[in-house]
Amino acid sequence: MSGSRATEATRRSPADAVGGMPSADERDFEDADRGFVGRSGTRQITATDGRVVWDLDAYAFMEGDAPETVHPSLWRQGRLLIKEACSRSFRGSTSFGASTCPS
Repeated sequence: MSGSRATEATRRSPADAVGGMPSADERDFEDADRGFVGRSGTRQITATDGRVVWDLDAYAFMEGDAPETVHPSLWRQGRLLIKEACSRSFRGSTSFGASTCPS
């Protein structure tokens, strides 16, 4: 068996899970986008010594649909977690997950 080919059981497991998921429900993504102000030019979080400790660009591959071997719920959660943006909270403060918001 080739190292890159998934078994039928591996492909079937995520496919079976899709049937019980509200795949058309985009409220989580709408919530994540609420209050959007803009994106920062920096998508990396660095330590005080300059080391990159989190790189959102490393997860750019998650923009599309889940591969047949990945559980759709895990893929959906990953897509939500890589959203970075400046946003206004309900109290009017600005927050950002990776860097400084543009003025």
